[in-house]
Amino acid sequence: MKKRLISFFKFFIFLALGGVLLWYTFRGQDFNQIRAAIKEADMWWIGLTLIIGLASHISRAIRWRMLIIPLGYRPKLLNTFMAVMVGYFANLAFPRLGEVTKCGILKQYEGIPINRLLGTMIVERAVDLLCLLLCLVLVVALEFNLLSDFFLDWIFYPLAGKVMDSQMGLVIAGAVFVGLVILFFVLRPRFRHSGFYIKLRDLAYGVLEGARTIGRMKNKGAFIFHSVLIWGLYFLMSYVALFAFTGTESLGATAALAVFVFGSFGMVAPVQGGIGAYHLMASKTLELFQVTQIDALAYAFVMHGGQTFLLIVVGFLSLIILPVLNKPAAKPVPEPVPE
Repeated sequence: MKKRLISFFKFFIFLALGGVLLWYTFRGQDFNQIRAAIKEADMWWIGLTLIIGLASHISRAIRWRMLIIPLGYRPKLLNTFMAVMVGYFANLAFPRLGEVTKCGILKQYEGIPINRLLGTMIVERAVDLLCLLLCLVLVVALEFNLLSDFFLDWIFYPLAGKVMDSQMGLVIAGAVFVGLVILFFVLRPRFRHSGFYIKLRDLAYGVLEGARTIGRMKNKGAFIFHSVLIWGLYFLMSYVALFAFTGTESLGATAALAVFVFGSFGMVAPVQGGIGAYHLMASKTLELFQVTQIDALAYAFVMHGGQTFLLIVVGFLSLIILPVLNKPAAKPVPEPVPE
């Protein structure tokens, strides 16, 4: 009961944060003008972004399956894709819930232990972070004078401030962690045969094994290809959407790259589905390229709304289709874990 109350509390905190960011972004604006700009948009281009977005999700499912195969499992691609989409769907309700949700789905329908899947999640997140940072370096290098101040004011300084403000907390957390590690090894002989210790050991071993999968992968070239393809499609979505609005159709690929990169930082913010955070980052970036505030907000609203609609529809359909096409897999047999 206590855990549920904490989860609900976090949910409303994140929802409130997204609402505040959304209010801050659209405050003082004439919504009739924004509505008019959205009505004038060429929805054919927006529809094309949905197709591109769906292609990126398929590529992500293929890449994730490539990480799972070295573990000794071969999940169906359709199940893997639907697990990815349900994960995105879950993220709309609670940030980062999707990672655990999609692992749980493959455990239920493919019999893959969650602890091993969590290791593949670590690899995926590390690769995605590297791709995002490379895109950030590229866009800042292409438009250094225009974007350097924006990057410092909206990303670097806020993050640096949080780090500086939490230095004492980090020191305390580090000391507690070291103390727990020492305590663990001191008390380990006493509870090494307990159920809790065995579960904790199996979880750590599974995560480590999952993280090692990239080294066992036979076709690393295909993994790199899909990693580049995923992020290339993300960029292409932002670029294609520029043609939907008269105020942005004349912008080039550099502007699209900037919107895509800084908008991505908004999407990884701790709010449901990037609500508010994406609108703020994408619209402010477009304004740097002399786009009117009305057109910038219309672009951000349509792009975020379109992709959210895609995730809701496909994610919800996946939830319905999964139990129809599959029977729950047998409970995986625990593997012997070396000490």
